[in-house]
Amino acid sequence: MEFPLTFITYEKRVIKMKYIKHIIFTLFICFSSTGFSAIVVSSTAISSTNNSHADDETLKILFIGNSFTGRSYLPTVLQEIAKSNGKKIVIKAEIQNGTSLYQHWEKGIAQQKISAEKWHYVILQDNSASAFEHPEKTIKYGVLFSKLATQQGAKPLLYNTWAYKGIPTWIENKQYADIREEFKIFVPNMYQKTNALYQNIADKSESSVVPVAQVWKVMNEINSSVALHAVDQSHPSPTGTYLTAVVFYKAVFNEVPKVLPAKLQTQRNQQKMTELITININETLSQQILTAVNSVSYKILGY
Repeated sequence: MEFPLTFITYEKRVIKMKYIKHIIFTLFICFSSTGFSAIVVSSTAISSTNNSHADDETLKILFIGNSFTGRSYLPTVLQEIAKSNGKKIVIKAEIQNGTSLYQHWEKGIAQQKISAEKWHYVILQDNSASAFEHPEKTIKYGVLFSKLATQQGAKPLLYNTWAYKGIPTWIENKQYADIREEFKIFVPNMYQKTNALYQNIADKSESSVVPVAQVWKVMNEINSSVALHAVDQSHPSPTGTYLTAVVFYKAVFNEVPKVLPAKLQTQRNQQKMTELITININETLSQQILTAVNSVSYKILGY
């Protein structure tokens, strides 16, 4: 089941309209032989620019990160959306829960993977609270990873993560009271500090920021009832991972997807790759996702 979002009509009757501006029109089409249903949306509601990559080009993407990338397994969700839009894409990842970029660097596996193949993009994600815990290390190793990716001919993209919904339960379990209190002071300023941190890396290297946090903020303003955060108030919910995948789709293809799968399967997390979950996106949510993604400017190198 998928949502094609280009303006196509399969109805027998002809719909004539004089003006179509900034309005999303939807209808469901059902083919009994295939069980396919779709939402058709006016193309005037979708802002996109020319694709920077040839339609027959296979994009190769490497993710480096932790559970914010691994939860609902973002690489699989991005890959499924790309396939639904006829894009050729190969995605690999080096993901370890609770691992910062400096820890990835110390282990050395991520560098080996960057150097082992020719990537179009290397996506870098540090700990969500890195702006609080170790901003200097994030900048240092973000720049090192970015420079290594650039040397290998890839475009480094910085996965700008979102602010927590509130004070996560795991912060309350911090051993020392002073750390808990410092965290509680940090969280209300987390959005601005994290954005500034990733922009600092971009300014010091040939990397670009993928504005996931900014799109999440807009999405919350559009529909505050959508649960983008998991129950721990920090990690992404399946819907949050879906929205993030659409953000990355636009970043790597320089356009919003014309098709959004209404239902897709992905791994629960990187530690249980055989355990699948299903993400469902309805008509209204698909429109809201596109509105949020289109409302934020992207400044990706080469576009």
